[in-house]
Amino acid sequence: MPRTWGSAPISVLRGHETPSVLLDHLAGLPPGAFVYSHPKYTPVALTADIARAARSLGRLPAGGKICKVSLAEVAALRSATGPNFQLYDGRCRHLAESRAAGVTGVIAVPLAPLPADLPPRENLPALQNLIDHGQALLDTRPALTDRITLLTDLLDLP
Repeated sequence: MPRTWGSAPISVLRGHETPSVLLDHLAGLPPGAFVYSHPKYTPVALTADIARAARSLGRLPAGGKICKVSLAEVAALRSATGPNFQLYDGRCRHLAESRAAGVTGVIAVPLAPLPADLPPRENLPALQNLIDHGQALLDTRPALTDRITLLTDLLDLP
């Protein structure tokens, strides 16, 4: 089946102090919405328990990008959300393991410059090697602004 492109809203989970507050927030999202879950932004992030409760209440979003979670937590989220949830891992340091844990995809910032030698997505070892090289370059830049400058320079943007 060919991939279709469109747009969907994404809600950054911010400042949810309790699971019930987060579940109320999820209930207010429009159909097809995604969430961005990062513990830096909210005391209560999207966990397997929250996802299970949201799913049972009909409040589960269409998908989400999750950050700062272990591979075991990724697998637990996949189990709790079911196969239709679009689950994106915010880490790209272990593609094969993330895939085995059940992600739909991985967000790979080091590939932002879209290198000309980008291997096919099925070739996980080659992709991981390219990502690792890009991540090593990014890791040499301690500040976010320095990493943005590096990516901008690699893209050859003004």
